[in-house]
Amino acid sequence: MDSKDKIIEYIRKNGPSQPIKVAKELGVDSIIASALMANLASKKLLNISHMKVGGSPLYYLKGQERDLQRFSEKLPSMEKEAFELIKSRLVLRDDELQPSMRVAISHIPDFAKPITVMLRDSQEIKFWKWYLLSNDQTSEIIKNRYFKAEERQDNEKDEEIKQKGLGSFAEETKGSIKQTEAEEKEGLKKEEEKKEEGSFDGIPNEIKEELEKRRLVIEKHNTTKGKDSEIIAHIEGFQRQKIFVYITRKKRINEKDIAIAHLKSELSKALLIIMHKGEFTKDAMQLLKEINAETIRF
Repeated sequence: MDSKDKIIEYIRKNGPSQPIKVAKELGVDSIIASALMANLASKKLLNISHMKVGGSPLYYLKGQERDLQRFSEKLPSMEKEAFELIKSRLVLRDDELQPSMRVAISHIPDFAKPITVMLRDSQEIKFWKWYLLSNDQTSEIIKNRYFKAEERQDNEKDEEIKQKGLGSFAEETKGSIKQTEAEEKEGLKKEEEKKEEGSFDGIPNEIKEELEKRRLVIEKHNTTKGKDSEIIAHIEGFQRQKIFVYITRKKRINEKDIAIAHLKSELSKALLIIMHKGEFTKDAMQLLKEINAETIRF
């Protein structure tokens, strides 16, 4: 059983889990566990909570959503109050909430989902629903609680309740990226302007040449510890697809180096490319294989 299978099996048995717990089970550094779990989440094999426990999100399997409630005690006081309110009331009308409660409930997307009721006169009213409540149950509560009987008789056939934003917070789609011709032309125009400006002169030519071969356009460049650096780029003509490029001149690159780079790419919602001069350790090679990162030697 490989590391990913062990992680999934552990969470299946134990429910929503922090990387540090999984790390102890696997006998690896918590950063390595975080990178592996983030990779599983990017493949939709795990879900990630918005709520953080000890500074880390919880990872869980589909069907374990109900188990998140046992961590509600870890919420800040105002958000805990919002949790208790939505749990007891099931549906809340946004414009009836105090401003502080409105903010608090928007900060617990694991438990409160926004919906919009659209009336026949195109008026929209925002509500919040308990995350385990079905759409049919939600519609029934809204009709019975917030609309008078006589109004309901007149409007039931004409009112359309549209559910918006019911997806999990931690869901992130990856895959093919489409742009209109106008967007692509605009993107190309901006890229040409960037090239003319001659920015990012601090990047060595050998790095620039490798990126140009792959039609990558640099957006940001940061130097980290030592001579290592990071670049945020995008594919020429496709600005929505971000690429996180980790450049290292270390003689030996270990799995922790790879894990940190992978976590940063996940935070940037970008694909990962590692440019290197040195050699990867055996564990680093295994991790590279598991996260499917591209490597470029320069």
